[in-house]
Amino acid sequence: MAWKLETDGSEKPIDPDDGTEFTLKEMQAHIGGFVEVVAWVGGRHFGRNPINTMWVNEDGLGLKLPVNQKASKIAGQPIVGPVVLIMDEDPYAAWKAA
Repeated sequence: MAWKLETDGSEKPIDPDDGTEFTLKEMQAHIGGFVEVVAWVGGRHFGRNPINTMWVNEDGLGLKLPVNQKASKIAGQPIVGPVVLIMDEDPYAAWKAA
């Protein structure tokens, strides 16, 4: 399960095109650029759902993207731009290791 949190406060569930895992290209499209994982949000919750990872725009600050209030509250620090929250087991471990 994944949720996209927009900077306007809207949120929506999203699914990968193949129904199993997001490709890097899909994740970049949701985030609006290069992706970066905020792994330390593991153990936090969105509603009742435990969060595995939070994906953000790697250059969000440089692009002067607006603050994402919901994501910032979850992360405990300012987060900018649209965010994807992954709730399931992390199918992106290989991305983080690279």
